Amino acid sequence: MKKYWAFFWGALFFVPEIIHAIDNKPGGTMSEWIWDVFAVRIPNPEWAFFRRFILGGMLWALMFHFLFNMSSVPVILFGAGCAWCVYFHMRYEG
Repeated sequence: MKKYWAFFWGALFFVPEIIHAIDNKPGGTMSEWIWDVFAVRIPNPEWAFFRRFILGGMLWALMFHFLFNMSSVPVILFGAGCAWCVYFHMRYEG
């Protein structure tokens, strides 16, 4: 199983991230995409506070899950909220 995670982080995340970071085109990196989906750089978009709350909740839930072996239920719930944010962004702002 460790090989799969190494492949995921190497080939599916770090390689494209490095390529887009070197490319220096706007919107290419995962960080920039996340900023767009969760309305970080947009002044007053629709549902901005809710989307940022969902992102923060997901990060906090994931941190507590990893560091303290807490339940994955909050991660799943906030993950569903993140999926809604991605859908909202793709449908209405994309």
